[in-house]
Order: sequence, then structure tokens, then C-alpha cells
Amino acid sequence: MISRGIKNFCLFILMAFLCVGGVALADGNDPAEKALIVGTSADYPPFEFIKDEEIVGFDIDLANKIAEKLGYKLQTHDMKFSSIVSSLQTDRIDFGISCLTITPERAKNVAFSAKYFVPKFAMLYKKEEPVRSVKDLDRKTISAQVGTTMESFLQEELKTGKEFKLVSLDKNHIMVEDLKLGRINGVLVEESQAKAFVKKCPGLAYSEFGNATGYGYAIAFKKGSPLKAKFDKAIRSLKKSGELKRLEQKWLIG
Repeated sequence: MISRGIKNFCLFILMAFLCVGGVALADGNDPAEKALIVGTSADYPPFEFIKDEEIVGFDIDLANKIAEKLGYKLQTHDMKFSSIVSSLQTDRIDFGISCLTITPERAKNVAFSAKYFVPKFAMLYKKEEPVRSVKDLDRKTISAQVGTTMESFLQEELKTGKEFKLVSLDKNHIMVEDLKLGRINGVLVEESQAKAFVKKCPGLAYSEFGNATGYGYAIAFKKGSPLKAKFDKAIRSLKKSGELKRLEQKWLIG
């Protein structure tokens, strides 16, 4: 007969094994626990947009490549651009990727990854009504997306005494429709996006506009997120391997 002491010892070993097994599962072996929620505003081709009911684009490919390197699965949520920062702060998403430009103001509220792309500004307009430079802004109505550096750029131009009306909206495709209907005279976007809209809308044209060289796109995280260091390492790896450049070529933004 096995003594009570031996029985208790065996029971202790069994419980310890079960606990270790439980910890192992909780530590990430369960794929459901390895999913990250990414927020984006899917109205910014070719970076993020909806095609055949699926969110696609350069940013989405980049997010998926990073997730694959780090062993995560992604759940992509489409949302207003202006709600990405608040969604990070309230833990509704794990990170945001949506042509988010690094600015001192945003850096007060979120942590940014390393830059992955430096954009150029471009003004969309009707071919017969060009708005090629800041000199052409007077007496015009110009749109930009809420919360973007394009909006900030135009707000600064207003402070210099330029006489134009700024209409800020949440969705780029709505601004483009307003442009086509003649409700506004121009839409300030990023050059790659301008190319995509001109390809889709033959009556539109664009010109490089202003100076965006001081800006850069980065992935945003909640302050203190351990994901930042992991994503920075993955971005450096993608740059070094040439994969990031190949993504730029795929989406015609390089």
C-alpha cells in the first residue's frame, strides 16, 4: 500500500505539471491569444482601401509582413482616421497604421515606430481648374482629411493671410466626390494617393504641393506598449532585406 506521504507527493507533482502546462498555453501557444487588432482608415489608396470587400494596400501588406515575422495574426478594423489615436488610448486596438505622420502633437499621445515611408504632398483638382501652388489658393475652397498633416499644412497657410476656405472631412472619397461635383476646388493628399485617384477619375489631375519632406509615416502604439520595440526591429529587418522596397514597387509608391 502506498503511504499517504507518497500519495501527496505524487499529487503535488501532477498539479505542478498541470500548472506548467496551463502557463505554457497562456503564454501564446494558443493562436487565438496571438491575434492583434490593427486600426486603419481604409479610404487612402494605395496605402489602405477596400477592394472586393477586403481591406488591402501597402500599409496592410506591411502590417501583415510584420505580424508574420513576429508570429501574430491580425484583425483589421476600418475606422475614422480621427479616431485611431483615441482607440489606441482606450485599448480598442493594439496598433494603428494609416499613413500616420509623426508630429510633436501626436507624439504626446502615442508611441511611434521607426519611419517606414516619407511622403510628398499633392493637390488634386479638375484638369480645367488647376491649383498648382500656394499662390493659387486665394478665393478657392480646399479640402483635407481631419487630423492629417495636410490639414495642418493648410491651417498654417491660412495663418499667413491666404484667403481660401478650408473644409476638413473624415473621408477622402467624399472629398473627391465633392471635387468632381464642383463643390470644392482642390483636395490636398499624399502624392501616391493622388496618382490613384487620377487613375480612377480621368477628369482630375494633380501637382506636387508644398513641402512634406520633414514628415514621415510610422505605426502608432499606446504609450508604453511592448509592441513598439518588436515592430521597430521588424521594420529594420524589412528595410535591410529589401522587402520594404519591393512593397513600395508593388503599390507604385517608391
